[in-house]
Amino acid sequence: MGKYKDLMFKVATIVIVLASLAMVLIIYISLERDVKENDRKSAILITPNKTKKEGAVVDDIKPYNFKWVYNGVLAVDSESIRDYKIENIISQMTLEEKVAQMFFVGIDGISGVKGTTALNDDIKKRLEKFPVGGIIIFGKNISGKEQLKKLNEELALECESRNNIPLFIGIDEEGGSITRISSKDGFDDIKNVGNMGDIGNTGDFLNSYDAAVYIARYLKEYNINLDFAPVADINSNPRNPIIGSRAFGSEPKEVSDMVEAFRKGLNDEGVVSCIKHFPGHGDTETDSHKGIAVSNRTLEELKQSEFIPYYRAIENDVDMIMVAHISVPKVTGDDVPASLSKKVVTDILRNDLEYDGVVITDAMDMKAITNYYGQGDAAVLAVNSGCDFILESQACSEAYKAVLNSVRNGDISEERINESVRRILRLKYKYKKEVFE
Repeated sequence: MGKYKDLMFKVATIVIVLASLAMVLIIYISLERDVKENDRKSAILITPNKTKKEGAVVDDIKPYNFKWVYNGVLAVDSESIRDYKIENIISQMTLEEKVAQMFFVGIDGISGVKGTTALNDDIKKRLEKFPVGGIIIFGKNISGKEQLKKLNEELALECESRNNIPLFIGIDEEGGSITRISSKDGFDDIKNVGNMGDIGNTGDFLNSYDAAVYIARYLKEYNINLDFAPVADINSNPRNPIIGSRAFGSEPKEVSDMVEAFRKGLNDEGVVSCIKHFPGHGDTETDSHKGIAVSNRTLEELKQSEFIPYYRAIENDVDMIMVAHISVPKVTGDDVPASLSKKVVTDILRNDLEYDGVVITDAMDMKAITNYYGQGDAAVLAVNSGCDFILESQACSEAYKAVLNSVRNGDISEERINESVRRILRLKYKYKKEVFE
């Protein structure tokens, strides 16, 4: 009988111990699951060197912000890690490098040769002196599949190897009438996804998503990481000579759905999206490539129509927004193009619409700019308006020098330059984090 009681006691003890261990394991798994579920998109779990009841001390990672989760485990805000790395990079950049980072240029603008299709020693030397933030590829820079792939690969390696900052390589590949690759001879295996107006007419936003995924996949094949698409304009004026079927349609809500689907399709495949042309090019009657385009919408009218796709895109952290060279006199009280207007870029897009992502100008060699402004003056106005990237498809030394000199003489603060570089590097970190490691 005594032996039986001893056996029962041992069994009971084992059961209690196992139950206790199981309970501890359940609690641990539950806590870990809660942390991962609540913070998996914004935190990295680490084990601290030291802990204390009200928080933690981590001697070797002091610059980061920590969130107390439970005893012995900290959640480190991933944005804090990103920002610390970026601030460290900015602090080591020269003023010349920071200003250069704000330029998105055509490769012909670097080489000085129209139709450049290959990297050479002269271009490398120029990139060393002028380490731009992005390069845009046009049809004239494409002669074949292997050539395009090699050119972009070498451009990326050349820039990244010098300063450990990724290079944006962009292209206008909207589909339909605006393509650089699918319409090019020698790329017959790549289909043109068609005009966005036709996709919009299907009423199914999944068609927009699929088109973007298809485009993104072949862009990545050719080492292109940014698409200046989709068009977010409302096709509200039948006399508009430049938007038309490039827009998804004339109804703001439907356009918003299509734009969001296209944006997501690009992003899901790892390609940066740039929606355009803020504050809305659809209700104009002039092609801004050829002259000044005017929208006579009031701010309230823009909010009820043209801004609707932007509200949605901004809510979903759109990568980049292109500002058009159109004037909106009933909003600004003058004819200054939106891309050069602080009222449009800072007061409306930044403050009213609460967008803190990257803003890029439309190409600064368009006649809406060149007919009225010198290259240098336009670039300085764009920076002062709040733009981060200045898009120059041709030679841009005058613009670069003008911005640089404006900082040196105090017309533009260096902190204003830092703001733009910070936004640009954050976007690069989002897609090329491994380069920053």
